[in-house]
Amino acid sequence: MRRLLSLICITALAVPLAADEPPPEDERLIILQAMREELDRSMNELEIEDFEGPYFMSYLVTDERETRIGAANGAIAQERGGHSRVGFVEVRCGDMELDNSRAGSGMPLLFLYYGQDYSPLPIENEPIALRTALWQITDRTYKQAVQDHLTRQGEEVMRVEQEDRPDDFSPAEPERHIDPPLEVEIDEDLWRGRLRRLSSLFNEHDWIESSHVTLRLEARTQWCVNSEGSEIVQEAQDWTIFAECTTTAPEDGQPLSHSLALNFSRPEDLPGEEELAESIEDLISELEALRSAPVLDPYTGPALLAPDVTGVLFHEAIGHRLEGERQRDDDQSGQTFAGKIGDEIIPSFISVFDDPTLVEFDGVGINGRYGFDQEGVRAHRVSLIENGVLQTYLMSRTPNEYVTQSNGHGRSDGLHDPEARMGTLIVESSEPLTYEELRERLMEVCREEGYEFGLIVHDIEGGYTNTSNYGFQAFAEHPRIVYRVDAETGEEELVRGVDIVGTPLSSINKIVAMGGHSELFNGFCGSGSGTLPQAEIAPWSLSLEVEFQRSSTENRRPPLLSPPFALE
Repeated sequence: MRRLLSLICITALAVPLAADEPPPEDERLIILQAMREELDRSMNELEIEDFEGPYFMSYLVTDERETRIGAANGAIAQERGGHSRVGFVEVRCGDMELDNSRAGSGMPLLFLYYGQDYSPLPIENEPIALRTALWQITDRTYKQAVQDHLTRQGEEVMRVEQEDRPDDFSPAEPERHIDPPLEVEIDEDLWRGRLRRLSSLFNEHDWIESSHVTLRLEARTQWCVNSEGSEIVQEAQDWTIFAECTTTAPEDGQPLSHSLALNFSRPEDLPGEEELAESIEDLISELEALRSAPVLDPYTGPALLAPDVTGVLFHEAIGHRLEGERQRDDDQSGQTFAGKIGDEIIPSFISVFDDPTLVEFDGVGINGRYGFDQEGVRAHRVSLIENGVLQTYLMSRTPNEYVTQSNGHGRSDGLHDPEARMGTLIVESSEPLTYEELRERLMEVCREEGYEFGLIVHDIEGGYTNTSNYGFQAFAEHPRIVYRVDAETGEEELVRGVDIVGTPLSSINKIVAMGGHSELFNGFCGSGSGTLPQAEIAPWSLSLEVEFQRSSTENRRPPLLSPPFALE
């Protein structure tokens, strides 16, 4: 299912930013008008006696429809569907230089809630019901905003005077954009049959302890209206096919799992049943091989990293550390790259971009594509690092000391405050090599440095990182398919039981070569502003030093009886 693609094939199709006016019967306009009317009323009339009204307001409404069908061992195991709609209100008091947004624990963006429970907006397009729900949270949020602004003013009295202190908010040009309605269709009967057949493939192997195959579709419509005059309606779909199977290594009792996660932004990219069956058979074969593979001792040395592994490495070690809020939040962020614009921070043959305007990569839709962020700012391609030199940061409308304007990366899942986040992270090399050249160089490096073997990491489950200042600046990745390569003969052997760990600057600066062909990796990223669709496009990379530590697992005894499907 992997697609090895050339970076020169990236197509920057224009995201429609000036769509035609929707037809009059478009019911999405009912919501847009209700939001505008209630926001204008609040901006004009909302005020507590002796206190100022808001200087900025924004309404964000997110409508989601989900369908999930899962099968295990040839039978439907779960079906779930739902329709929800949630409204969010941002109220800022004061001015852009100093407002309520960073006062103590107060946050400018609040969601509808009662007690500890989230409360959705009405899912019917009834204007009075929609406006009533927005009115309730606006009243509550404004009162909190006034209190937080007073707190913030008091906090400033105790601060050391800073001439270069960044403002709390930045202006943006008003935008009007309405995506065409997005038809969402799924043949549930077709997929039930397909999932039954795909999940039954695991029944042919009595050493598999559990398995399942799941299809998930989330269709999302989002409305954004603010007091600057912006009115934006965006549509998106997320399709995911997930297959997983588990077993126990017979030699040492290590629990093993292997999975396949395919993420798509449009239905026409979904593979057919035959292709999916081949992928599941490959998944089973790889897990079977892992059962008898030797456990790799902790290792630090040369390694060749597949495109998705390289992409996740740059995502965790570089991307999150270039998010704008982290350059200003010195109380909570390690600020690895704060104040380093113009400095060479990684090897000079590497460049890094983030481009949420890319629609597809060699004909495949990209998860990280969007036209406007959740703060109403048009998405932009951002050159983060050119030839190793830091150019700028990913920016929301929260300025920092070094960059004062948004570049369209203020993202949120609708349940959290927008923050600067990645869309589609792209890693390129100005000195590309072929895979064969990279593999040969891996062996040469091993021989020169006295290593008996190097490692090739072909697949990865995911990763995470710590960017706070109250912990080590580190990241970790969980590889699934790792081969040990003999430095003399080139013979490869599958190994298991290790995770990649490291510190960001050290790990990236150990990369000495990259490939010329890249692969699209569609996925999701969970961070401070929620879980968002995101993508990486990256080539193979060769690192002089990657640290692998023993995976943390508790060995167990395998099942005592054979699974029932093995009795037939």
